[in-house]
Amino acid sequence: MLNERLYRRLNHVFGTVKVAKTGAPLVWVPDVFGPTSIRVIDYGETYRVNCPFCVKKGDPDHRYRLWISHAYGTEIRGRRRYHLATCFHNNCLQDSAAMDELRNLILLPSSVALPTQITEPSLKTPLIYSSLPGSCIKISELSVQHKSNQFLLNRGLNLDFVYKHFDVYYCFDSELFPYAIDKLVFPIYFEGKMVCWQCRYIGVPITKGCPKYFSPPGSSIKSFLYNYDVASQCDFIVVVEGILDVLNVGLPAVAIFGKSLSAHQQRLLRRLNKPTIIFLDPDASEEAEAIARDLNQSDVRIIRDAPNDPGKLSREQLYALIPELEHYGTDPS
Repeated sequence: MLNERLYRRLNHVFGTVKVAKTGAPLVWVPDVFGPTSIRVIDYGETYRVNCPFCVKKGDPDHRYRLWISHAYGTEIRGRRRYHLATCFHNNCLQDSAAMDELRNLILLPSSVALPTQITEPSLKTPLIYSSLPGSCIKISELSVQHKSNQFLLNRGLNLDFVYKHFDVYYCFDSELFPYAIDKLVFPIYFEGKMVCWQCRYIGVPITKGCPKYFSPPGSSIKSFLYNYDVASQCDFIVVVEGILDVLNVGLPAVAIFGKSLSAHQQRLLRRLNKPTIIFLDPDASEEAEAIARDLNQSDVRIIRDAPNDPGKLSREQLYALIPELEHYGTDPS
């Protein structure tokens, strides 16, 4: 246990404490907002209690959804970090008053000694996640009326095609990754092996603090291309931004998880040595040009002036822009 004194204090205040990711360190990187700012990648060893603030909202937490990092209150880059806690039940700690109250609950009347200074981590070796984030079920095994399937249908996707060609899961519980709960989960494969996953919020997030996309902390997601194994068997490649774009464009599409290529993604695309079509969202024309320059191949073209994002176009609109796609279609047979 990395912070036994904090654990004992939480046990005294809350009664029962569950420990997650025992022995894992806090992982963070310097942020761009100032000399003391940090961006947390992974809380590391975390102490889990029932959130006392959820009771005030009329929705009590009985599943230990208040997570407090072992590094809570420690000094990092010259500042003590009292924000290293999150309520995954009602997001209670978005309220600064609740954050202050939690600090008082933990540190008063007898302050926990937290003298440790966390040093900057090395993130040179990315993590590989070869299993799903928790308890998941394939969406093909759920009712068509389930919100995960309805979300994809509302985006105009062919569910039979998705079921046949892509692994898509719904996560209903997770001990290690609470943000993954109630999300779509898309495994990422490379050369037949699962190397990572990405979750997608179903619908539109209700708060700004709720991420639309979530990947495992410290993962190497930008070292890979979603749908690489399948697309590598096609006659050409279509580079798109996100996973839902791939599901709509079809089998030759790969997602780069954003608007830019990492060095590793460049190498993967060059290795395929196939005609490549850059098809980013309409607002990313400059980024598309940059990708084409980075690839430095003669058989690269850019789709310009598309009427919408590739993930939102009809089959007719896609075929008009990329006639070659019609050969692959979205017929599950």
